[in-house]
Amino acid sequence: MPIDDPFTTNYINPMYYTKVFVKCDFLSFVADPNHVFFNADNFKDKQSNQRYVIEKTRFIKQQMQLHGIDCPLYLSDWNTLTGNTRRSNGYFFRGAIIVNDLIALNHLVDGYGFWLNIEIYEKHGRSNNVHPDGLELFHYFSGKRPTYFSLELTQRLEGEIISQGDNYLLTGYNGHYQLLLWHTTYFNPVYSSEEIFVAGHAMSFSITMNNLKQANYQVKQLEFNRHHGALFYAYDKFQEAPSLDYETQTYINAATHLQLKNYLFRCSPKKSLSLTLDANAVVLLEFNSLSN
Repeated sequence: MPIDDPFTTNYINPMYYTKVFVKCDFLSFVADPNHVFFNADNFKDKQSNQRYVIEKTRFIKQQMQLHGIDCPLYLSDWNTLTGNTRRSNGYFFRGAIIVNDLIALNHLVDGYGFWLNIEIYEKHGRSNNVHPDGLELFHYFSGKRPTYFSLELTQRLEGEIISQGDNYLLTGYNGHYQLLLWHTTYFNPVYSSEEIFVAGHAMSFSITMNNLKQANYQVKQLEFNRHHGALFYAYDKFQEAPSLDYETQTYINAATHLQLKNYLFRCSPKKSLSLTLDANAVVLLEFNSLSN
């Protein structure tokens, strides 16, 4: 008997607590908002879709604590909002949405899973009549998908958390600071191929680094957006080609990467950094002090 989805029913059969969970070495669960909220004809309940994965995880954690169940919890198969066609899937860049969930999940579960590549997902995924993209690390065997770069950026963070907000995380250690900034934007993926619409969701940020010591810093800036790190957009440039040979495929894979910038930043109380993030874009700033 399958466990009811607690996000919609707010209920788990008590039998699982007394007969099943107490005998488990670990628990795993799935969370895909596309199977719960997304309707192909109407984009409904945006807030519920946005909160689904985290709220479901928190509910399960609360119930485990309430019933004295102490074992590791793993999110084995999950997803974020995505489209219901291959085209809307590809154009709807969701880097910041994935990063936002990863940051939250790091404090809630003992581990989370990803599909290795799209071939395995299409063969074994729980698509039913809905056809969303999953969270695959690779396209087939070499092309890195946005999930890969989202995980790479969050795993790159080191040191202690100095400050954290809804769309940023600042860490630091031994004069080295890392600021991860993301711009989460939810809208119907159907509109993601409309350039003017998507561009209108960009947001500008002015960053004052009050937590940094006044000094000169060498800044490494890694940008992740639909133009840097989104495999579908790289393929889209060749959409008129009847076929893609090995050299072209290799070029596309190599061209799909984060944008890297490197510059000097003199930190002072009146100095700030200005950045503009595209819809669901992510940027990682790494500050290395040049002071002795």
